[in-house]
Amino acid sequence: AEPMAGNRRPGRVLRQPAHVKLTAMRLHLCAIVSMLFWSVAHIAHAQGTDSRVVEAAAVRDAFWRAIDNADYAGAHALFTPRMRAMQTINQFASDSTRTTNDVGAALERRIMRTTIYDDPPSAPEPGVYIAFDFVGRFERAHRNCGYIILHQRGAGQPFRVSRSDQSFLRKDAASAFDQPPDELWAQMATNFCPGWQ
Repeated sequence: AEPMAGNRRPGRVLRQPAHVKLTAMRLHLCAIVSMLFWSVAHIAHAQGTDSRVVEAAAVRDAFWRAIDNADYAGAHALFTPRMRAMQTINQFASDSTRTTNDVGAALERRIMRTTIYDDPPSAPEPGVYIAFDFVGRFERAHRNCGYIILHQRGAGQPFRVSRSDQSFLRKDAASAFDQPPDELWAQMATNFCPGWQ
């Protein structure tokens, strides 16, 4: 997951077979792959306990906790100013409510990979970006993966959420496709969740 400019997406949910949707998904993948090419010189996988990771993780958890408790104003306040300007509180609340209604409450989130980006040249703003790739489970979605990126503009300043994206596979969807559930999820997760394994 890289710190690109863009809104927090409400979360893509795979519900039923549709060849058109799968084709669009593949086209979207091509666009994502073309945007996710970064110089490794600016990337460092977090090792040990970096104090910046600890600070960013605290904000990440507060953001998720606020969403899980339907405190959308509290979650929205943890966005970067750029993100708050791109997505109003009403839009954010509407997207979050729709996702919760679709997949139910969060049951589990596990961090799979943590990556630190120091002043990446293509980022929307200077500073430190920390990306957390995660997998999870929800009441009506037994498979979930995504990433959340926290940004710190300067030393001593607070981390704020600069990007968040996730995908879901609903429990009632896998049986409707002509693929085994594990194979279907592996394809979907590989396309949309770079750090799902």
